[in-house]
Amino acid sequence: MDVQNAGNELGVAALVSGRVSLHDNEIEVRAELTDVRDNTELWVSITPTALQWLRIAHKARDLGMERLKTDPFLDPLRQDPRLAELIKTIGLP
Repeated sequence: MDVQNAGNELGVAALVSGRVSLHDNEIEVRAELTDVRDNTELWVSITPTALQWLRIAHKARDLGMERLKTDPFLDPLRQDPRLAELIKTIGLP
């Protein structure tokens, strides 16, 4: 999509666009705010997936990691071998 032309047609100074894609078996959500006058990106956000957030929490030594095996919020990830690998890396019983 030509963001600059779309913004000019709509009569706006900035336009938000985004996409969802699969990258390394993980869903990535990307959002951008573009100034349509000169086509510069004002803001970009790439949302980490749940497993990426868990890796970040582990590196930050987040105390919540001790509930990794029991937190029902993580039940949809239980079948993912990467979660089992993370649990093993942390050393939970």
